[in-house]
Amino acid sequence: MKIKPEASSVRETVTTALGSRIPIVQTSEAETVIKIKDGATIMLGGMLETTKKDNIAGLPGLSRMPFLGPLFSSRDKETKKSELVVFITPHIIRGDVAKKGSEPEDFVPPQLCLKN
Repeated sequence: MKIKPEASSVRETVTTALGSRIPIVQTSEAETVIKIKDGATIMLGGMLETTKKDNIAGLPGLSRMPFLGPLFSSRDKETKKSELVVFITPHIIRGDVAKKGSEPEDFVPPQLCLKN
């Protein structure tokens, strides 16, 4: 089985001259081939992502003054870590044998079924 997990997130948004907003997407992906028995569970992990934000807020004119700026502004640093973990339990389905519980008689009322 070939597996290709992907994690995407919007990194930033760009506004055009006409006012349209276009998202800039950051994508991480991995690709692997596994061999596993029917009904066994496998876990894929290790796609780590760290995002750092540095937000500065304050009064528009006063927060940019050289020595008084820090008195009228605040700074917030945020670090976020995330990991994508995928659990897969494959089941082999054969096309020549119907799965138990999927017979037409289970879905169609008995009075509509043809009797031999």
